Amino acid sequence: LPCAYGRFKNASGTQNCSDCPAGSYTSAETTLFACASCAPGRRQDVVGQVNCTLCASGRFMAAGGSTARSCTACALGRVAPVRGAFSCQECASPTSFMAQTGQATCATCPAHAVAAGNHTTCECDAGFIAIPFGQEQVFRELDLAAYDAYEAAVEAAGNGTDDVNAQLGFWCGACPEGADCRRPGTTLATVRALDGFFAGLDGTNTTFVAC
Repeated sequence: LPCAYGRFKNASGTQNCSDCPAGSYTSAETTLFACASCAPGRRQDVVGQVNCTLCASGRFMAAGGSTARSCTACALGRVAPVRGAFSCQECASPTSFMAQTGQATCATCPAHAVAAGNHTTCECDAGFIAIPFGQEQVFRELDLAAYDAYEAAVEAAGNGTDDVNAQLGFWCGACPEGADCRRPGTTLATVRALDGFFAGLDGTNTTFVAC
């Protein structure tokens, strides 16, 4: 007699059936002496099953026959857009990044920025400076157009934040007059005054005064 779904013949010449081990399955009645292994991109941690569970988007399983209780989360800078992935793909665009693990899609760097750190973060272009969220008034004074774009993104998110804000915590504004932003990745913490200027006394590194 054939074995029921999720079971197999455990020995030749016997009527006994056994549950398929974890990491395998049978999806039909069978007289076979082994169950089928779960394919890469799937897993099964329970015995006697009729199928294997697809990895969720943002996760993957490289090897077949997995008995894991969950698939592996994609690393920083990598994503898995579809279910059942056996590998994760790098955020390939020069302006795409992912600063969280286990994600399905890459985020886009803010205006005037490119991906950095193997697409795990972004840095502002030369001529611009990273303005932390929470200093919106400073941002507005430096670059009104960029600030308007920031406000539009926050409003579109509908919950007071947006994807870039949540992951990066900054946007890129125009370099303050008298500041040296010639190197990409300049921040308020690293910016220096150009020759003939010195940092103002407000402690924000957003005002530079001619000597």
